[in-house]
Formats: sequence, C-alpha cells, structure tokens
Amino acid sequence: MDKALRGVVRSASGIAGSLVLAVAASKWVATMGGSSGVGVFGQLKNLQQTFLGVGTLNGQAAFIQGMASRRPRERWAFAAVAVRSMLAVAVLLYVVGLLATPWLSARLLGMDDRAFLLAIVLTLTGSVLYVVATVATFVLAAVGRLGLVARIQVAGSAGVLAGIMIAVR
Repeated sequence: MDKALRGVVRSASGIAGSLVLAVAASKWVATMGGSSGVGVFGQLKNLQQTFLGVGTLNGQAAFIQGMASRRPRERWAFAAVAVRSMLAVAVLLYVVGLLATPWLSARLLGMDDRAFLLAIVLTLTGSVLYVVATVATFVLAAVGRLGLVARIQVAGSAGVLAGIMIAVR
C-alpha cells in the first residue's frame, strides 16, 4: 500500500471512530435526557463548534499549506507564529466566555440555574482543550503523522462521550 493510501485509511479510521462515538453520545443524551436534553446538547455542541472555528482561525487547510509551501527552516517559524496566534485567540475566547456565562446561559439555553451555568463552563473548558488538540493535529498532519492524528481524534471523542455519560444520568 502506498503512502498516500495509508494516509487516507488512517484519516478515515479516525473520522469513523469519532463518528461512532458521537452517535453514541447523542443516543445517550436522547435516552437519559429526553428531547429537552437533546436540545441543550445541540446548543452546547453549537457553542463548541463556533469556539473551535474561531479558536483555530478556521485554518487547518491554510496551516497545512503554509507549512508545505515553506522550506524546512521556515516551516517551524511559521508554525510557531500560527500556533501562538490560535492559542491566544482560544484563551481570549475562553476568558470572554467565562465572563459572559450568565448571559449565555440565560439567552442561549433560556435558563440560569447552576446546572446550566456549569454546563457552559464545562463546554468552554472542553472547547479550549479541543482547540489545543486540534492545533496539535494541524502540526502532526503537516508533518505526515496521520496515524497519531487519528488516535487523537478518537481519544477526544471518547473523552466527550465519557463526559456526557457522567453529566447526563
């Protein structure tokens, strides 16, 4: 099997594993939380996806192309600036999100009790960790470590499922 096909298989295995775990998480929420739990889960997932898009500057393709288009010595200087920029934006979003948590809970979820405040704080915390893991996968993908990228994707999805199973009982 040539290198390109192995890379596709590794990437697909990470995506497939993540998909199976995401379906399991949704099923768990639906079973344990009912339709209102699914609604809350959907809103929190939207918050996480928005955070990820902004926190990574929506730049996976740009990052990988930027790495690939530079000479080896310049790659790591580019990567350092890009990674620092993404992580700085993620930390800024996290701080703003924590400060805005009461407002987000009231407006986004229509509730302001402690459980929903905690849900938003945990979603924001998980989102920062998700940005860090995603940025790490950008670097790993750029240097051809697709097997490790797949394992990180599956581990992240397993962590989300475990957190949901603990939170929604």
